Amino acid sequence: MNKVDRASVVERDIVNYQGVLTLKGTFVYLEELCLEGVSLEVNVHHSSFEPLMKSTGEQFLMESQKAGGFKNDNFYTVVNRHDEDNGEYTVFFGMEAEPGPREIEFLNRKVPSGWYAVFSYHGDMFDIRETFTDDLYRWIMVKEVELNPNGIGMLYIYESDYPQTLDVKILVPVKNPV
Repeated sequence: MNKVDRASVVERDIVNYQGVLTLKGTFVYLEELCLEGVSLEVNVHHSSFEPLMKSTGEQFLMESQKAGGFKNDNFYTVVNRHDEDNGEYTVFFGMEAEPGPREIEFLNRKVPSGWYAVFSYHGDMFDIRETFTDDLYRWIMVKEVELNPNGIGMLYIYESDYPQTLDVKILVPVKNPV
């Protein structure tokens, strides 16, 4: 008998929009975010993708606690796909920093101000990742929303209670809210 992998059910808000099931999204005008953190290049097709992402994020969290001077209410992940659809991404893990010196130097990354579509998901990001991509493309087609190429592909926001709630907000830059 062949074993079947356990199915992963991704929790997210779905609505009926003009007879079509699609993501429930809201819009928010986001003021510019100035983040400090670490960046890495990944390929989702490589076996090292998930372990590298997890270890880099965990390492940054440990180093940021050691360095001090960070606002600990939100943790951010900025994801940018390279031009080719070959699975290569640049990922930035960061937090907002308080003014002042730190023991450890981190990279600076700005998230531009503007309109963003906001989606709520619940679960492990590695389970959510592929589902969200499919959901987003469907939502764009159904809602006829135009993405804003502002240098940010997606912005994941994890609040400090994420380990308990597994709730994450995913923001995508859009040109004009509907």
